[in-house]
Amino acid sequence: MYKCRYFTIKELVSPIVFNTFGEFAWRFFDADFLRDLDFIRDEWEKVVGKANAPLTINNWNAGLTQCGLRSNQDPIVKEKKSVYCSAHCLAKAVDLHTKNASDTGKFWEFVKSLIVAGKLKTIRRLEDKNVTVKQNYIHADAFQTSSNKLEVFMP
Repeated sequence: MYKCRYFTIKELVSPIVFNTFGEFAWRFFDADFLRDLDFIRDEWEKVVGKANAPLTINNWNAGLTQCGLRSNQDPIVKEKKSVYCSAHCLAKAVDLHTKNASDTGKFWEFVKSLIVAGKLKTIRRLEDKNVTVKQNYIHADAFQTSSNKLEVFMP
């Protein structure tokens, strides 16, 4: 079973998921998706240097609790009144935060370039940067795309 080098399971899942499943939650993730996350982090370090390379998904102490795997009991999902099939609910999406918020736009372009160059195994979709970068994160997911190419989408 593959486990990320840079992200703990607590960073990848909501508190509700972790408190219910603990370390078993690693099994919800596709190994290649987790490898993509580590690869992104490794390559990002080459761009911004080790001191600025850390990326955050969830940080419960800072109020980031639903940026990785969400369950049907998590607030974002539970409040939905219509059908909701998010990549977050299928362990195929993360919202990534850079160490320096000012790097978010650059980071979005960087991840886009990795997708376009075919360097990621599963991550193919990015939420439109005009939505996410303003909020200091990027959404990346592994939903299938037509012809396995980059897809930028609106939420």
